[in-house]
Amino acid sequence: MSTAMKDVAASLRSISQAVIALNDARKAGCSAEAMARMQDELAESAHKAVEVANHAEAMLDRAHAAVLRSGVSKERLN
Repeated sequence: MSTAMKDVAASLRSISQAVIALNDARKAGCSAEAMARMQDELAESAHKAVEVANHAEAMLDRAHAAVLRSGVSKERLN
């Protein structure tokens, strides 16, 4: 698995874990301040995941363009 894909997978795991922790905290009756802090952390993780995904998409686009420049037909790629 490429580094970019590992980064995307790690970002998704991080978000998943943060959502689980937030739900557990809500069930446990955490304070509003703690919930707000956790929500901020989750939002930050989501923003990072979008950046990682955008980077991975750009890498895939460059790889796709390189393959097309090498002479492989578009039909063959699809």
